[in-house]
Amino acid sequence: MARRTGIFRTPATTALATVPVLAVLLSGLLAPPATAGDPPNTGPRGLHRCATSGAVTRSCLKGALKDYARARAREHLAPMTLPRNFGGLSVPGQLMVLANLDRVDRGLPPFGGLSSALQTYAQNGARNHGDPAFPPWTRQGGSNWASPASALWSEFLWMYDDGPGAGNLDCARASDRGCYGHRHNILAHYRAPLLMGAGVDRRGGTTQLFLGADRHDRADVLTWAGERRLIPVGVSRHRLKHGGKVRVWASGRTMNVRATVTHGYRLNHRHCHLKAGHSCTVTVRGKGHGRLTLAGPNGKVTVKLS
Repeated sequence: MARRTGIFRTPATTALATVPVLAVLLSGLLAPPATAGDPPNTGPRGLHRCATSGAVTRSCLKGALKDYARARAREHLAPMTLPRNFGGLSVPGQLMVLANLDRVDRGLPPFGGLSSALQTYAQNGARNHGDPAFPPWTRQGGSNWASPASALWSEFLWMYDDGPGAGNLDCARASDRGCYGHRHNILAHYRAPLLMGAGVDRRGGTTQLFLGADRHDRADVLTWAGERRLIPVGVSRHRLKHGGKVRVWASGRTMNVRATVTHGYRLNHRHCHLKAGHSCTVTVRGKGHGRLTLAGPNGKVTVKLS
């Protein structure tokens, strides 16, 4: 499968099968899950602020999260919330986090993390401007390649701009088998254990390599368990004047959120039990200076009230 990013006009491909003897089986396993569907394309807007070097600037992050929120809303999903250390992760680490957020927020199990062995295959794919090769022990797998060196940009193209009329060269018509192939690789029903590799080359682009039923490798580079502990509660606003409504959401994990306010303010309700990808609305009423505190499993987020 090939796609164009719309920026570099460089073809990218997606592998939907691995070892030949498993090709038929893999075809079924890599079908899109019923819970995800294939939404209409959502072209990037703010992501154009992201540098081709892969650096995550404040401007890039703000534009990217708006693009993701807009695209995810079309699937009735809450916005994406990133771990607090996201900007300090390597591009491969960011690619792992983004793939897992897209999976978990749709009710799919995450990849356990990045494997050094799979990293080698993924990095070779990036250097060669194409899909990573599969290791000989592969039982289930899929792989993606795109030309941007930005993890945020590539994941968006694979997940939200991969259908007819976008840059996917194997999706000229809606009936083409290659439509949404990159997205299907990310959201496939792989069997446990799930592991992945990811690569980046400033000239060669970014890659993802997914393996299911992988008992050969281990997450010895970066673990999802470590990253999910750094994902805060998502909030739509960080300041309210004279009260108002704040949308609160969970991304990457289920969250029990407790809301409290300072004296002089009152709330419509104080607890939200949120599945990943879901949200609730907290209404604040009152006057004066104060704060709304939203406590989740990974700490507290505050909203200033005035």
